[in-house]
Amino acid sequence: MSELHVCLSTLMADPMTATADDVVAAIDTAADVGFDGVSVWTLHHLVARGDGDLVLDRLRTRELRSPVVEAMAGWANASDDAAVRADATFAVGVGQALGATHSVAVCLEPELADVATTARNLSLSAAIAA
Repeated sequence: MSELHVCLSTLMADPMTATADDVVAAIDTAADVGFDGVSVWTLHHLVARGDGDLVLDRLRTRELRSPVVEAMAGWANASDDAAVRADATFAVGVGQALGATHSVAVCLEPELADVATTARNLSLSAAIAA
């Protein structure tokens, strides 16, 4: 049996400025139209934290899985291992809280400062996620 998942950001008008209400509405929309699960951005998890874990609570209430968390994004041009570790550890922690089994690493940089450093940083991020 296949499961159908959607990235919550595709259900928001402007995912970069989403509020907690927008995140909850996207979760509800995903459940209402029959998705089995959602991919959650770390940004949206942060926005909806409040006094508890609103995202996790809503996912449980709506019986949705979250097998993917997005994203490790601060690694590409990070200048030291501590910054890479902080970014990856945060993303993996969100994933663990949501029960995700996959983490997505994305490069949002317009340019790479140094390809060798970027490759090393991605390797470190992957090792932390593993």
